[in-house]
Amino acid sequence: MHKIIPNIWCLGIADEAAEYYVDLFSHMPQSSHVHETITYPSAGLMDFQECLAGKTLTAEG
Repeated sequence: MHKIIPNIWCLGIADEAAEYYVDLFSHMPQSSHVHETITYPSAGLMDFQECLAGKTLTAEG
């Protein structure tokens, strides 16, 4: 069986997008869930990234 691995850019809505895909594939025989979430660090970001501190950077399902 082939595996579907979506890779999408979601500026500021990564959590919502990940949950959408989990719900979308919930009818599949295998369990769908978010395996890992990585967030932006709280410190050490460049000025233009400071608004992203603590927000989700990637979500893997």
